[in-house]
Amino acid sequence: MDWLSYHRAVIVCYEKIVRIPLPNGEILEIHGERPEKDPKSLSCIKADEVRLDDIRTVCDFPEVSSDDLTGPPPELSNQLKELQEKGFIRPSHSPWGAPVLFVKKKDGSLRMCIDYRELNKLTIKNRYPLPRIDDLFDQLQGACYFSKIDLHSRYHQLRVREEDIPKTAFRTRYGHFEFTVMPFGLTNAPAVFMDLMNRVLKNWKTPESPSEIRLFLGLAGYYRRDLYWWPGMKRDIAEYVSKCLTCSKIKAEHQRPSGLLQQPEILEWKWDKITMDLVTKLPKSSSGHDAIWVVVDRLTKSAHFLPIREDYKTEKLARIYINEIVARHGVPVSIILDRDGRFASHLWQALQKALGIKLNMSTAYHPETDGQSERTIQTLEDMLRACVMDFGGSWDTHIPLVEFSYNNSYHKSIKCAPFEALYGQKIFQIKERLKTARSRQKSYADKRRKPLEFKVGDRVLLKVSPWKGVVQFEKKGKLAPRYVGPFEIIERVGQVAYRQKLPQELSCIQDTFHVSKLKKCLAESDAQIPLEEIKVDENLRFVEEPIEIVERDVKKLKR
Repeated sequence: MDWLSYHRAVIVCYEKIVRIPLPNGEILEIHGERPEKDPKSLSCIKADEVRLDDIRTVCDFPEVSSDDLTGPPPELSNQLKELQEKGFIRPSHSPWGAPVLFVKKKDGSLRMCIDYRELNKLTIKNRYPLPRIDDLFDQLQGACYFSKIDLHSRYHQLRVREEDIPKTAFRTRYGHFEFTVMPFGLTNAPAVFMDLMNRVLKNWKTPESPSEIRLFLGLAGYYRRDLYWWPGMKRDIAEYVSKCLTCSKIKAEHQRPSGLLQQPEILEWKWDKITMDLVTKLPKSSSGHDAIWVVVDRLTKSAHFLPIREDYKTEKLARIYINEIVARHGVPVSIILDRDGRFASHLWQALQKALGIKLNMSTAYHPETDGQSERTIQTLEDMLRACVMDFGGSWDTHIPLVEFSYNNSYHKSIKCAPFEALYGQKIFQIKERLKTARSRQKSYADKRRKPLEFKVGDRVLLKVSPWKGVVQFEKKGKLAPRYVGPFEIIERVGQVAYRQKLPQELSCIQDTFHVSKLKKCLAESDAQIPLEEIKVDENLRFVEEPIEIVERDVKKLKR
């Protein structure tokens, strides 16, 4: 086409003729092939009807209306608002304008980036030398301590000269803005920032005057008090505290209870296996009773509340037991009870051995072993409070009514009253209900506990202050240590108890304890809490000795 235009050729499309003027004035004509038919006539070509389905679809778009289309992500407007509030950007009327795009970070959030590539092409490069990684490693050779300064939005710490601010403009759908501080993405930003850091970060000049010394000491004191931190500080402190013997024996536990829930088997018959416990320190009644002996059947949940005096001897308790329990329900197979001195006496042990009863003593300071009695005592104490409010000192005369009310009340675990379970014919149903209730209870309890197991030879601390009004350590009273030891584990007893190798000072107490009363000792092996001034009785209760007897009174009773 350029050649035809240069020679001023004329193209007649209808006649298919090209006329080219020659330099001598003549015209050169080039004829093409003419159609045989009249060009004005239209030829009819038979063709198939083209349907819309026959057209290939290159890109299929979803059928949505304009109302269904969402707007731009709110991240853009949020970041623009934040930058404006900080004073980093302002509205602009600059002829410059860079596009904005978003890049996803590792944490899933979006980073607003400005495409300054066209501006960088027109920028004269700053040839300031940037540090090489090899040189930095050479400088760190032989160093023992390392520190790092990470500036927040480091480029935004530098202001842009007023005449250069329009060049940083960028455009968005929310308007035209420009940076008043150095933005990210400029080609000279790293060099300018590195030059500033080399001029700012330098060795502190040696103070030469009292005012300079006070200035340095004030700065050092500020960082020492308020900004102390090092990498892994929490982990290091936790490790140090765990190995500190003083912290181990003093600090209270703030963790989930140890040991999963262990449940006794479901019984086959009524009053075969029972539990018993004593409720003491009650107000003395008009009859002289100040305690209640609680005996509970583990299957039917029926109970007997026997008012007694706390100073009853073992012989008196044995007579009450024979008359009230054995005479009514027969000889049980086993009894779960705590380590009260009367239950641990030789007379009580000999009586149960003669009757063929197995005694299951609870571990020290672990009342959960006799959970059935403890739960019954909670209900009994609530009922007794009401009796004391209404009947005062004659509460023991109303104990039969309290017992009847308890045994005639609905129990959720067996889904009936203890009297109905005891005298009815629902033992099979009760066993199935107990299985369901125990399964639910164990699942609930185990989720809130941690399994804790020790090995033979491990050194553990023994918790000795779980009960108020019982523990006395030297003369410290309530401020006594929570743990003593460490002691070596010599045997595992069952699933949740361990036997310790106790020193001679504690030889008078039993040496088996529940796992919840033990804590692993991580301190040095030669560290141990002194036990010279500790005196305990057979129930692991510290004996408090008086400092001085200031007065003595002796009374002789008349016969």
